[in-house]
Amino acid sequence: MTLKNQQTQYRVAGAVTYMNGRRSARSLFAALMLFAGLSLPPFALAQLPQAETAQGIKYVTGGFGSEEAAAFKAGKAQYPVSLTFAATDEDGTTPYVADVSVEFADEKGNTVLTLPSVGPYLLVDLPAGNYTVRASYEGKSQSQEIKVGAPGSVDARIAWKRSGTGPD
Repeated sequence: MTLKNQQTQYRVAGAVTYMNGRRSARSLFAALMLFAGLSLPPFALAQLPQAETAQGIKYVTGGFGSEEAAAFKAGKAQYPVSLTFAATDEDGTTPYVADVSVEFADEKGNTVLTLPSVGPYLLVDLPAGNYTVRASYEGKSQSQEIKVGAPGSVDARIAWKRSGTGPD
């Protein structure tokens, strides 16, 4: 950490905060907390994107970048359904994926919600009940049964196996 009073510039953990207002207030807040020797949980400064509504059901999708991913992980407790999407590569890694088509069907098979997940995380405010989740990524579909109750009751990961691409 370096402090330079002449330039009113503070460097904290690789991030620069200018006191003249060119950088955000949250960067300054984080810098001051670190300078004071206090730590913050990673989600303290992150916020979920604005919730959207489809077929009368509230949801949030996204999770790009470490701050937004931390916000989604913290936000799981506010929504009954939390889904995470990934793909298993041949080397065993499981990178997150986006652009997943998701459909929720009730016990009678009626579709209650269809939407695209634009990020690797999807939080959904579904009413209590039993549902089938159908998720499609790169033309491959899979389904999973879930039982929705109180907020935080479903935390599921859906992953696809990817084959190698490109010439040998």
